[in-house]
Parts: sequence; structure tokens; C-alpha cells
Amino acid sequence: MAGLLALGMAVPVLSQETAKTKGAAARPNPPSQTAPAATKEESKVVATYSLGAITQAEVNRMIGPELARLRKQIYDLESRTIRQMVSERLLRGAALKEGLTRDQYYDKYVTSKIKDPSDAEVEQVMKQYRSQLPKKDEDARKLVRQALRDREKQRLERMLDARLLQGANLKILLEEPRFHVPISPKDPVRGPADAPVTIVEFSDFQCPYCARVQATLHRLMETYPNQVKIVFKNMPGQRHDRARPAAEAALCAGRQGKFWEMHDWLYAHQHTLDDASIEAEAKKLGLDMDAFSTCVSKHETARQVDAGLNEARVLGLNGTPIFFVNGKMIRGARPFQVFDEAVRSELMRLGKVPETAKAAPAAAESTEKTKAEATAAKTGEPAGGTAKPGKK
Repeated sequence: MAGLLALGMAVPVLSQETAKTKGAAARPNPPSQTAPAATKEESKVVATYSLGAITQAEVNRMIGPELARLRKQIYDLESRTIRQMVSERLLRGAALKEGLTRDQYYDKYVTSKIKDPSDAEVEQVMKQYRSQLPKKDEDARKLVRQALRDREKQRLERMLDARLLQGANLKILLEEPRFHVPISPKDPVRGPADAPVTIVEFSDFQCPYCARVQATLHRLMETYPNQVKIVFKNMPGQRHDRARPAAEAALCAGRQGKFWEMHDWLYAHQHTLDDASIEAEAKKLGLDMDAFSTCVSKHETARQVDAGLNEARVLGLNGTPIFFVNGKMIRGARPFQVFDEAVRSELMRLGKVPETAKAAPAAAESTEKTKAEATAAKTGEPAGGTAKPGKK
């Protein structure tokens, strides 16, 4: 809950499942990957010594993941700043049209609409987070009530943002950095091998947000059956005791060509991931049970799970789900519009006509509500949004 977090409370983040991977005493070497051809800038010599020279490309290969993370942080900061600047200017412009000051307009559409949470809502949150709240009930209720008000304010701010941005035609022209994510022949793949858009998914079978986003991914595959493929990588979190056994079992099923069937079942039955239930599903899938049981009991796919964790560690990932759309990162269980926009952007960059456009070249946008939702999905981040009263 953003409000509780803002008040310095150590409560679980509700918008994305934290799933930290195991630490290591020494940083592992980056996984091998095919590097793009060196540009003129990368070919530049940046150091010389008695035995030769070092080029920018060599330096980039050594610090590739760290460099990508830093560039991503810079990109996110610049993008967030741009959205805040645009939101503030649109807010002031809209206020002027209504003959209001900036703060009067904000109060009209945000502050005045904030409702006090009900006693039932407060008690529900207190029950859920009681061990992390102040011992005195009075203090705890006061803190929770303010946190719920903060959350409601953020929701109203995002709604206002979406409305203001709906007709603003905002285009952020910054170039988003790409991560080079290695793909192994052993990684499960769903979709055509020659698809121009590759989505690499780092996921955890016990992560509720990973389960939630599966419907979005299925819809994406239905929308672009010939242009998108999904590569799955396991990233079981330490707090999820059944995530790793489930990951190994899915890969064991994959040895018999049933990875995705087991994958879909595991996400649909996150609360019944015990060995007996998984074994029962394996039987329903028609697997050779002797081979499957041996694979599971001897942890024959453990190294492949470790490989996914190692790649996540090298890339600096610390939560699930995380996706890379042709190398561009998307964090969390985002709405369909976010993934759809990322895919369409990549297809257009590659000179490909999106399949949806082929199917209905003259189709109009569905409704104004859908447009607003798409705008909110693109710009309504909890940390950003409409600028608040006063200067930041």
C-alpha cells in the first residue's frame, strides 16, 4: 500500500510481488550473449597500455548489465520528470479555462473528492497488517486511516492525469535503453520461432501478480499469433516455499513436451502446489510418470532453474514479474494496453505491419473510456501523476 509505505512502514508492496533472488559472495560473470555489431563510438580506443589497447566496446561488454541498469534509471527519471512537467502545465491550462487558480482546480477535482475511509475498511487493513502497526489501537487506526486517504488521493490524481492527457497527444521521444537478455535453447518458448517480437518473462509460480498477468499474455498471443513469442525464465522467490519445486516440475513436464500445459495449471492453482497435486496433474497430462517422478525427485532440472536465477541476478532484477520486450523492460503485472503498445512500437520500428492492423485497417478506436484507460496505463504511475499542491 503506497500510503503505508510513504509513512515509513515495512508492509508488503501491493502493486508488485517482491521476490529477491539469492545473493552471492562474488558477482557471477554475465551470461554469454550475442552482442550487436560495434558502432563507431564503441570501436573508439579508450585506453592504451604496454600490451595493447582497450576499446569502448570491450568496456561495455564487461559492465553491460550495470550500464543498462544505469541507463534505464536515467531514462525512467527523465520520463517521469517529463510526465510531471506536462501534467503540471496541463493542470494550469485547464484551471485557467475554468477561471480558477492551479490549487483551486486541484482541490475541485482531487482534494474535495477524497472520502474518509469507513471503519470497516480501517479494521480490515489493521487486521491484515496488525503486527506491523503501532501497538496502541488508537495510533494504529490513525495511521491506517491516513494511509487509506493517501491511497484514495493517488487514485484521484491518476484519474485527473488520464483525463488531462487524453487529448494532449503526449509523445515522449527519449530512446529507451535495451537489455541484452540471453536466451538458451532449453528455455521454454510459446509462439513462432521467427516472431519479430520476443518477450522474455522472469516469473515465479507462487507470485500472485505473475498469475494475474497470464490472462494478459494469452490475449497478447491471440492478438499477435505470428508476430510475438514468449520465452519463460524461472525466478522463484525465497519467500515462496513451493515456487522452486513448481519450477522444477514444470521443466520436467517440458521434457515431455508439456511445459506450457503444466505452466498454465500451476498459475491457475497457486494455492495447491503440493507434490501430490502436481503429480496428479502430471497424470492428467498423460506424462510418463516414471520419467517425470525421477526427474522431479532427482532435481534434474535444478540447474536450469539456477540459470534463470543467475541471469536475473546479473540483470539486477529484484521482483516478479519482469518482462523484456525485444530488450525493453516492463515491470509488474501491467494492463494489456502497456504490452500492446510495446509490441506495436517494436513492429513499427522493424517495418512490420501489426496483425491487428492487417485484420482491420479501417477500425476506429473503441470508446473514449478505452482511450482514457490506455492513457492511464501509460502515464498513471503511483510515483508520478498529477503534481500536488505547491512546488515539489
